[in-house]
Amino acid sequence: MRIAYIDCFSGISGDMIIGALIDAGLPFDAIQTELNKLSIHEEFSLSASRVQKHSLSAIKFDVNINRSHPHGHSSHHHRHLSDIEKIISESPIIRECKPVIMNIFRRLAQAEAKIHDTTIDNVHLHEVGAIDSIVDISGAVIGFHLLGVERIYSSLVPLGRGIVHCDHGVIPVPGPAVVELLKNYPVEYNDIHSEICTPTGAAVLSTLSSGVKPHLKMKTHSVGYGAGTKEFKQLPNLLRISIGDELSEWHQDELWILETNIDDMNPEIYPFLLEQLEQAGAVDSYLTPVIMIKGRPGILLTVMALEERIDNLLSVIYRQTTTIGVRTHSIRRKKLPRTIVEIDTPFGKMKAKQVEIGGTIKINPEFEECKRIATEKNIPLQDVYEMVLRLNT
Repeated sequence: MRIAYIDCFSGISGDMIIGALIDAGLPFDAIQTELNKLSIHEEFSLSASRVQKHSLSAIKFDVNINRSHPHGHSSHHHRHLSDIEKIISESPIIRECKPVIMNIFRRLAQAEAKIHDTTIDNVHLHEVGAIDSIVDISGAVIGFHLLGVERIYSSLVPLGRGIVHCDHGVIPVPGPAVVELLKNYPVEYNDIHSEICTPTGAAVLSTLSSGVKPHLKMKTHSVGYGAGTKEFKQLPNLLRISIGDELSEWHQDELWILETNIDDMNPEIYPFLLEQLEQAGAVDSYLTPVIMIKGRPGILLTVMALEERIDNLLSVIYRQTTTIGVRTHSIRRKKLPRTIVEIDTPFGKMKAKQVEIGGTIKINPEFEECKRIATEKNIPLQDVYEMVLRLNT
């Protein structure tokens, strides 16, 4: 699964997200083409330049407003949620991105409405209703989509301290909207006296991210750094996004299922049939009692196999049973990593299957090995199983 890991070690904002995605491989022309489709009356242009923050290279993404345009002053227009919904719905941007973008703005409106004791329909979206915020939020969603990202995780979200001036006056840092948006999301407070997590950054992250995942395993294909506007003495004002594939605790492979219903065969043949199927390379085979058409009792034969074994197994089925047709379909199997190991036991060395999950190793006895020891030592098979399991604890 293609994932993105957002490392917001010095905060997060909408423009930093887009800058990091561009640095990680998102073509600027592609995101520019989509964002220019936004049905916004104001004139704006986009730019992406390479900058240095504490000697680290990064991309600075900017939305440039044409202030000389007759509508240039409206870049800080006090839009309502309905105004933004109209902009997004009427824009010919990627269709799949529209509901995601609107969900982010809806959460922003809910946060603003709560802290100002009004409704989401009446709340004025001040800074987050400005043209640059609309572009940043839309661009972040579209950017992840264009890069094929299916799931997003992040680090803890750092929150600064102090005060900030905005359209509502002087408010504390982190801002009330940021705190509201990041409810139930892991955060940490640091000593940077500045707004390092903006409402747009908090809204995008808390809406798109699956959270902070301990012990995340991934194979990274690209890394990008997005630069913020401010300069901090303590650390570079950067956002890092890694794009890659998540590594699972289990392996996945493809198997084929061969199935047939049998109602006219001597049941004494079934044990021999299962032995023949195993020798022909079946991963597993089993019998299930079924009630067939017209109420006839029968047996459902199910065989699991790798694709290259299908012909051999079909030959066994047609040769050893009365069936004249077999259904086939492919399935996906997720299995824990396993290895065959040799273990020391009171009865001597024997082979067993070793599996690992969540850092815990388990030893599973192999039936044929337990059967061999039980036969050689003339002891109950169950005793051999229990002895191997005790070694595993």
